[in-house]
Amino acid sequence: MIYHIAQLQDWEDAVSDHIYICDSLENEGFIHCSNEHQILRIANSFYRGRLDVIILAINEDELHAPLKYEKAIDIDEQFPHIYGPINMMAIKRVAPFNPQPDGSFTNLPLKLTKKYFWQEKSFLELSLPEWESLCDGCAKCCLYKIQDIDTNELFYTNVACKFLDSKTCQCTDYPNRHEIMPSCILLSPDVVDGIDWMPSTCAYRLLSEGKPLAWWHPLVSEDRNATRKLGFSIYNQYIPEQDVNMDKLAEYVIEGFDTRPY
Repeated sequence: MIYHIAQLQDWEDAVSDHIYICDSLENEGFIHCSNEHQILRIANSFYRGRLDVIILAINEDELHAPLKYEKAIDIDEQFPHIYGPINMMAIKRVAPFNPQPDGSFTNLPLKLTKKYFWQEKSFLELSLPEWESLCDGCAKCCLYKIQDIDTNELFYTNVACKFLDSKTCQCTDYPNRHEIMPSCILLSPDVVDGIDWMPSTCAYRLLSEGKPLAWWHPLVSEDRNATRKLGFSIYNQYIPEQDVNMDKLAEYVIEGFDTRPY
């Protein structure tokens, strides 16, 4: 994990635009980042007394832009530099970064180092409530998909199951979902690794691949409505199956659905 000290306004723009940029990207060609042990020194050197900064924790393995470690001009030490915008899925935690009364930064926000239950247990060790809470409520799994029988390539459509509630983006009969819709797969810890249709933003898929959850996941952001409010769910972005001719489902394929700049 690497870290970036961001101005609050830049972050608010990123939340709106679904991509993070800042002045240094335009002026210097890259976004300045730090390793954990470098953050406080950088904060006290360049942001002392600032009340409008936050820290972004970034997973290098999920960056779309190139990452280079380079020596700083005035410091005999290498720092991580991101040569392009930061895609939102690479950002794993967002924490307020407040200085002491004298303007100095003495401690990292606890949110950066906090351990969550899914980091300390395997899937099989999770309780049922813990397992269920990992769902971020995006409802992308409720979209119909088409798979090419020759290439196995998967295509998402914008047509959703008829049992999806348009107001809550939740199943109208979740406990009996498999009975009322036999094609609805019951996701469980022992089958998650073998399912390839989950979107790249899915918490279950991320964890099964050894990746951290996204910053906007309700359990990380501590906002149960974050997925919908920030546009990461299919809320208001789908058509109920009863409104389309299912024999022509291929006409509703969403190009690049799972390759958006998250």
